[in-house]
Amino acid sequence: MADQTEFLISRSHPWAYDAAYAVALSLNATEDKLQNVNKSLAMFNYNDSLTLEYMRSSIEDVSFNGVSGPVSFTNDGGRVGIAYIEYNHRRPAPRDRFIYVEIYEPYDVTAVYCVLFSNTIGVIIAFVFLAFNTIYRNNRHIKMSSPYINNVIILGGLVMFVAVYVNTMDYARFGSKHFDENICMVKLWLSLLGFTLAFGALFSKTWRVHILFRETSLKKKCIKDYQLIGMLLALTLVDLCILGPWTIFHPLHKEEIKIKSEADSDSDNVVTFIYTACKHRYDIYWYASEYIYKGLLLVFGVFLAWETRMVSIPALNDSKLIGFCVYNIVVVCAFGVPVAHVLSIQQTTLMFVLTSVFTIFCTTLVLCILFIPKLKLRNEIGDIRFVKSLQTGNCSGSFDPSQDSNLKRPPLTAREPVTVNRPVGLIESKTFAEVCKELAVLKQELLEEENAVNQLKVELSRKTNNQINFHKVDGRYTVFKQSEQNEADM
Repeated sequence: MADQTEFLISRSHPWAYDAAYAVALSLNATEDKLQNVNKSLAMFNYNDSLTLEYMRSSIEDVSFNGVSGPVSFTNDGGRVGIAYIEYNHRRPAPRDRFIYVEIYEPYDVTAVYCVLFSNTIGVIIAFVFLAFNTIYRNNRHIKMSSPYINNVIILGGLVMFVAVYVNTMDYARFGSKHFDENICMVKLWLSLLGFTLAFGALFSKTWRVHILFRETSLKKKCIKDYQLIGMLLALTLVDLCILGPWTIFHPLHKEEIKIKSEADSDSDNVVTFIYTACKHRYDIYWYASEYIYKGLLLVFGVFLAWETRMVSIPALNDSKLIGFCVYNIVVVCAFGVPVAHVLSIQQTTLMFVLTSVFTIFCTTLVLCILFIPKLKLRNEIGDIRFVKSLQTGNCSGSFDPSQDSNLKRPPLTAREPVTVNRPVGLIESKTFAEVCKELAVLKQELLEEENAVNQLKVELSRKTNNQINFHKVDGRYTVFKQSEQNEADM
């Protein structure tokens, strides 16, 4: 009969059948008890406490052999039946409760090794550039690019690399408990001060070029390295004014966030992972102040790079390179900063890898962009000239060609004729600043030529015993020889 029915039969059907049969028996017994007091189930309502008491006592008296086995109930409503205990000798007996375990989130060893290796490569590159900048500091091309400021840029890059090492120690939970309590603010100080040192020094160099070539006054301007260092100290002071109160009043502390996982069916263990994060209830306001300050610093750098884009003296000006560096930094920051705040606490490894890679990539890229061209310039021996300038400028910068021994030409012994490649009378349209620069260069060349002519005149007179000499008459040099008669008269 069961095979011919259209309904499906499950393993729970016997219990359902026995439950319905038990309810029917208890209701029949309740009806008999109610008739003794002249009442029936048809008169039942939810305020009838007597009927409820008869139903409860009737269900406790139910006892029969059902489909699922013997059926009876205890005073608290639990079923009394046959229990089977099965023991498997191959496996331990199951536990009667869960075991709760708390562990810190395990770190990714591969990610740690990759970050440490990449960061070490960046440190080596920074030290190579530092050694090059120190050894060739007297080279005229390197000297004109302010080697001391270049060292500050490299120092800022090294501080950024140290910040990556500290971040790795925090992620892998290396170090003592005391260090672990202060590591949040240590990472913050290193990252922010390293950024200001590296890019603040870079922008200060471009600011000097901007001042020298944008001034319309004929008064000579001279901006020394100590003035640039003073500007850099002012930028660093702004950081200190933010980081100091932040550290004193609302320092970041590590907070433990516990997230419970599902129970393991094999071991009956409930694992709770502990994640750590540097937080404070007011940290958003301090972060906003730093982001605004660094954003303004980047905007200032972009402005200086744009204003000095026409100055093409690679040894003196890094404006084009700064523009490229700022472009990369802005793109990376625009992507990296939101990601660092959007990622959840459970994505600690991804956050560690992204922040470390962004820092290493930006710092190493900036150092390579700035110093690799200088490696090529160190062996160039050609004259340093202003081949192109801004639309406005002053006639003299922070240096005078006649006062710099490295910029003086050797004494001239002969001069080739000047060839004019354009029709006479056709004058190119030039600004006042460009004319001033050309006049300064021509004046220097005329002075060098006059010195060479005088030296030639002295040598010629000495070697010919004053027999042959020359003078400039009506714009032409005339060579003459004294006669023996004139010598006798003298």
